[in-house]
Amino acid sequence: MPKPKTYRRKPLDQGTNETEVQPPSELTEHIMADLEVGKGTDAESNSILLAIRSMNKTMTDGFDTLEMTLASTQASLVSLRNRYY
Repeated sequence: MPKPKTYRRKPLDQGTNETEVQPPSELTEHIMADLEVGKGTDAESNSILLAIRSMNKTMTDGFDTLEMTLASTQASLVSLRNRYY
């Protein structure tokens, strides 16, 4: 079974151990900023930037689909509840 992906964490409060997972878009902003500064070759930077942008679009589309599915499921459950109660 593959391991779930983990993301860099940032503290919520300096006085606690609680953490909040950064959304992938925040992570990729840091990576893209480093690449745009000129670390690595232009070809490497361009291919990595394209991969990151593609990943972000795929994830955004996936979250949009999930949100629509959840809304549809909720509407179906409300309809069933209204029919039987």
